[in-house]
Amino acid sequence: MLYLSLIITVISSFISCKKDAPDSLKVGLIAYYPLNGSTNDASGNGYNGIPYSVASVPDRFGKPNSAAYFDGQTSYIQVGDSPDLRLGGTDFTLNAWVKLDAYNTSYASSILSKRLPGGADKGWLWSIHGNVDANAGQITFGQGSGGFNSFSHTNINTGSWHMLTGIYNYAAQVFYCYIDGVLDNTTNNIPTNSPTISSALYIGRDNRTINDNGYFFEGSLDEIRLYKRQLSNVEIQKLYTNRY
Repeated sequence: MLYLSLIITVISSFISCKKDAPDSLKVGLIAYYPLNGSTNDASGNGYNGIPYSVASVPDRFGKPNSAAYFDGQTSYIQVGDSPDLRLGGTDFTLNAWVKLDAYNTSYASSILSKRLPGGADKGWLWSIHGNVDANAGQITFGQGSGGFNSFSHTNINTGSWHMLTGIYNYAAQVFYCYIDGVLDNTTNNIPTNSPTISSALYIGRDNRTINDNGYFFEGSLDEIRLYKRQLSNVEIQKLYTNRY
């Protein structure tokens, strides 16, 4: 009986530890926008967004009011500056579910933008290449005009949900582009972002001071996350398969 009691105690302790194990997807999380009828930051860090002409729509599972729709002309979300959001001098991960309804007629449909006018070393832009050449639908990351940029091999289509992930290795200066949980391309010699860019963070458009077009995003966005670390392949798959 004593032996059986000991086994039960060990099993109970193991189950308790499993229940109490922290969610690794919360580690290093800077900001998290579930966009479930709100533009608030669910990470607990307080980087709440201010919405402009953003509507609530069903997410990729058809659940009502669980994603945000951007009209491609006036819609965006603005988040105030913070040193953490500048993503300078650090590893980082960007992750978002996107359903692009139409390619921007200019150079980009902006997912996330935190940069100033003036070309290289003025912040960063994560976007989908616009309908100006054969590269429409490529996922891009970089410092914009005159800057260093990473491009995906795959051009994503319109009208379908895709999970996009960008990971930066600060020490190696390498940017990894994932599409739907699968590594699509690796780009070397991508310098770190400037840690001094104090512009706001924009979701669904470029910085208003840079161009009139605005690189507005037309379509739906959901589950936007910014991390101050590199996510593992296991964690990327978890984001891809979980029903948040």
